[in-house]
Amino acid sequence: MLQSHASRIMRKILLLTIVLALMVACQSSQTPTPTPIPDSDGDGLSDPEERPLGTNPLRADSDVDGLTDAAKVAGGTNPLNSETDGGGVIDDDDLFPFRMPRWSPSYASRPGRVETHSEA
Repeated sequence: MLQSHASRIMRKILLLTIVLALMVACQSSQTPTPTPIPDSDGDGLSDPEERPLGTNPLRADSDVDGLTDAAKVAGGTNPLNSETDGGGVIDDDDLFPFRMPRWSPSYASRPGRVETHSEA
């Protein structure tokens, strides 16, 4: 009877050891959930991305011109410039805020501009 009792205890210990080993193995194989990077204003730029740009992480459009900071960064322009294309019209009123109008003096003098008409 003593041997049968000791045998049952040994089986229980073995079973618990196996269960604990499986639990540890399952926990170590799970990848941790990454901590989300805050974007307090929801403009698509994270708060850490906005700091070096000088934009307000609590305001989606820091210069209040109708274009979000993220849209300007994606367009390769300064998110703090309310007149993005240099055409003289504030972005909120400009139909094409990323395209400089041909009538703009800045357009005619921009680097790489080649005149296509002759003076003759």
